Amino acid sequence: MIKIIIRRNAAGKTCGFDVFDHGDGIVCAAVSALALNAVNSVETLTDERFICDEDEKKGFLSLRLPDIEKGEEANDARLLLDSFALGARWIAEGYPDDVRVKYETIN
Repeated sequence: MIKIIIRRNAAGKTCGFDVFDHGDGIVCAAVSALALNAVNSVETLTDERFICDEDEKKGFLSLRLPDIEKGEEANDARLLLDSFALGARWIAEGYPDDVRVKYETIN
């Protein structure tokens, strides 16, 4: 089961995500492509400061936008993370036995 945590700041703005575990073939590939594209897009298309952590063997990928966590706007990067969250939710709805999405508010 792939577990995805979408992180939001106190104002409800998406500011990061964590992806845990490997899933079944095509579902794992879809989630991996979506997550890696989000990281690459934030890095390439924005000037936003970000923190990325990954462990390929464990199937872990994390992206944090510390300025948004603190309440700053960074609309371009936030839009990219909202797009990731939307795609993750759609995959989870299509494959509920393989993917679970959870939302957490950080303080």
